[in-house]
Amino acid sequence: MKRLQQDEESDEEKTTKTDETFDKINAFLQGFKSDNILPSAMACSNNLRKTVKFFNETTAGWENMTEGLAEAYVFDTSSWISYQLAPSSRYCF
Repeated sequence: MKRLQQDEESDEEKTTKTDETFDKINAFLQGFKSDNILPSAMACSNNLRKTVKFFNETTAGWENMTEGLAEAYVFDTSSWISYQLAPSSRYCF
């Protein structure tokens, strides 16, 4: 199962690829002053970052599973959508 963004640490700043991607998104949003056009854009980005990182942590546990992988995948994914993704997306509108 491929993660949403691979969380490999870079050598210089010890940040993950997920953090680097969201840092670029936030820089873009700040560059065109998204607060004037989309007031909730930064809150949306920050909450989605937390959600993606949580999902990456969840999927990391699947890598060593030998039994119950299908059940874990279905339960963890549906739980992530219901309790992480859905609540965090309210900041995007």
